[in-house]
Amino acid sequence: MAETESSVVSAPTKKKVKQQKSTTTEAGLAGTNVIIFNSMQMPSDDEMEDIRSEVTEMIANKKDGAPLKLDPLLFKDNNGQLEITNMRPFLMAVEFGRQGRIIIIDGHLGSAEASAERMERVKSLMVNMGVDETLLSITGNQPLASNTSAPRIDFTVF
Repeated sequence: MAETESSVVSAPTKKKVKQQKSTTTEAGLAGTNVIIFNSMQMPSDDEMEDIRSEVTEMIANKKDGAPLKLDPLLFKDNNGQLEITNMRPFLMAVEFGRQGRIIIIDGHLGSAEASAERMERVKSLMVNMGVDETLLSITGNQPLASNTSAPRIDFTVF
């Protein structure tokens, strides 16, 4: 599937960033390491405002220094390609980053090499959506445990 991009102005930074359309396939470093945003629509302005409000409230209620674990970004395996099942955890992590919070990205997405490549791709997408790269850290590179129900990326906010 061909990549298509549009330029948008992202609030609150008001700078232009690249946003992936809903039918975009995001390729990793190797042919089998693909994350698919298949049939996932980018959220409406109202949905993003809801996420922004929820994140602002969570920050206000957060104890200083206490980590905040977000819901995991879950994937399903679609013939060797990982397809995101729900964009909300990713969008929540992006909004925390836009509001200046440090985000730890911890993936469990297959082999250690594949997991690292996919986490780098998620990090890159977050930067493209306006998150300062210095606020993002990848840890673990953990392969998917055989008893785990689904490939996932965990986000921890500080």
